[in-house]
Amino acid sequence: MVFMPLVGMPPALKLVPGSVGAPFGNFTQGVGVAGVFAGQGSASTTGWPGVGRIGKIWPSRQVVGRVRATSGLIDWDGASQGADITLRVKGSNDTTDGINGTWTTLYTTTFADPPYDGGITPDTRDMLSGLDASTAYLAHVLEVTGTYPWGGQDYGVSGIEFYAYSWI
Repeated sequence: MVFMPLVGMPPALKLVPGSVGAPFGNFTQGVGVAGVFAGQGSASTTGWPGVGRIGKIWPSRQVVGRVRATSGLIDWDGASQGADITLRVKGSNDTTDGINGTWTTLYTTTFADPPYDGGITPDTRDMLSGLDASTAYLAHVLEVTGTYPWGGQDYGVSGIEFYAYSWI
């Protein structure tokens, strides 16, 4: 039996399970990239990475309409001083490893990283309003960058969720 969407009914945003797709990125410390998608804890980049990247290559193209990301227990920049953090969501239809390929920026936000409080209050960023969901992509990535007048730090992330449009 084939189910057809109701005519005129818009698709709904549904959480894409963490087990769907191939995870990639440079958040290799702690639980690592796959562990973050599995909800097992925090991961961080090592040293001064320039750009922290965490994402998925999907089994088929997805229209992602929402991304929720939470800072690691060490916060976004891994330092107690705080910094300006920029988050970018990007999509690609020709990447094979999450690094190469052509990437289109779908969302950008910059904010002051909240001061480190011992990991008591992780900071969650909900990227929904303003996220370009007009095209399906084979891969999506969240890029984390920061501005540090005193030198570099690691980036930390403890959760990331992708929501895709679905009629089911």
